[in-house]
Amino acid sequence: MDKSAQNDMHQFVTDGAQDQGQPQIVQRPKLSLATLGSLPAHVNGPNYDPRSITPGHLHIGAGNFALAHIASYTDKILNQDNSWGIIAASIRSDGTISGLRKQDNLYVLIEREGNKRRPSVMAPIVGTLFGKEDPNQIVATVADSRIRLVTFTVTNKGYYVVGRDNRLDLSHPDVFHDLNLPAGQSPRTLYWYMVNGLEQRRKANGGPLTLLSLDNIPQNSKTLKSGLVQFVQELDMTELATWIETNVDFPVSTVDRITPETTADFRKDAADYLGFESCVVVGTEYFHQLVVERGKFALPPWETAGARLVEDCTPFWELKFFCLNGAHQVPAILGQRMGFKYIHEATQNASISALLERIHGEYASVMPMDSTTVGYYAAEIRSRFADSALGDTVERVGARATSKVSERLLVAVERGLAANGKVLFAPTFVAACWLLNLGGEDEFGQSIALNDADAPKLETHHEGVLSWVRSVQSVPQKPEDLEVGTLATILANVGGAVQDNRFVRLAGVGEFVQALAWALVHIHHLGTEQAINALLKRQA
Repeated sequence: MDKSAQNDMHQFVTDGAQDQGQPQIVQRPKLSLATLGSLPAHVNGPNYDPRSITPGHLHIGAGNFALAHIASYTDKILNQDNSWGIIAASIRSDGTISGLRKQDNLYVLIEREGNKRRPSVMAPIVGTLFGKEDPNQIVATVADSRIRLVTFTVTNKGYYVVGRDNRLDLSHPDVFHDLNLPAGQSPRTLYWYMVNGLEQRRKANGGPLTLLSLDNIPQNSKTLKSGLVQFVQELDMTELATWIETNVDFPVSTVDRITPETTADFRKDAADYLGFESCVVVGTEYFHQLVVERGKFALPPWETAGARLVEDCTPFWELKFFCLNGAHQVPAILGQRMGFKYIHEATQNASISALLERIHGEYASVMPMDSTTVGYYAAEIRSRFADSALGDTVERVGARATSKVSERLLVAVERGLAANGKVLFAPTFVAACWLLNLGGEDEFGQSIALNDADAPKLETHHEGVLSWVRSVQSVPQKPEDLEVGTLATILANVGGAVQDNRFVRLAGVGEFVQALAWALVHIHHLGTEQAINALLKRQA
């Protein structure tokens, strides 16, 4: 190692601090390619030369999850095939991009479980792009023949589709903006980048490409294709539409790895533990899952890192979506209601834990797989939620609660009604807690950070819910004992306010509205914990 690298890794005490009796101020070395060869013994480094990696994969939506999940799979295979380096791109925020640029695109991943920690310096990122700096750089990267894969983590909102048939929301301001992009303004949707990049690729004979969504939406990559093709059609790009059908593949995926936000406390603890500074440090769990449908074109050899290639992703997706994503809202929403800060604290509460087990049982009744498989997987999920090592917060998991209640809880309620006409009480109960939380306070009058763009649209509807529930003087024995016409109207208006027809549809189902009313009244009169216990006594 050269002397400058040794100096970069050297820790020193600020001049004169000891002489003056001041506390020692330690300046830690900073992570970079120059210091990569001098990592502390307890920190793993890459088993390949980062300088030898060439780009083959563009990821749009660079953030903690992408670094903890798909980038970690790629990190494990680059010693086999160095042509799959990742160019990390963002079209919204440059936080992660900025941090990566400061340290030669390196970052630290700390895997945690119980009392165990496993820190690693990761080097699969070979370049970074930020759409607002120069949109055409992302377009050119999509067109680059070396790029054979584009992956996405843009959340469900980033696809701009509505309805059960995944119609592109042409009325959305972002979609309208990008279909008629004014000169000098930045694009807002992934579709603008992809359409322009694919058109350049088509004209340059850049070869086939796989577009792989990693987001938690049903048939994720097919949803991506639906929105993309409709965007192309709106622009009357007939040749491109035909080319996409032959040259672009959209395999569906299922992904799983709980990845909390990087807090200031975690960053400080990580620096103390690592012995060096990293602008980008991500904490995650040991568990990871990647399931991808077999496609037409080559993908990185992720199977050697534990991924699965399958013919049909549906059973894997449903198992993960309901048991993890849906059930995660139990400790998140109820945890906020009951004043907990962390997911593990809420999960370890006996009543919430019992409700979590109840919701897993109800979800199993509407999932197309045997109950033994669901039961084993669900038990593992509950163990993961209860692990304090992650330090995951109810605020993070409960963010965007309005859309999550619809897409992850009430979707199961509708499925149960369609299957046997019965209401699933556990997700209905959690939805009732969400309605009460919309006021921004828990049951003790303390503030809740909602982090939900839809919440301001529902202020008057929340007031209506409170007015209705306060008008009920006593706790009913049975849901059908309640008069729920007013509540049904409020629920339908909620659907109108956030443009979500699921709320409207369920407002017209008397049995569901009665179950929701029962939960609201019990929570209001008895408190959340006693209301949970009352629910658990009901016959499943």
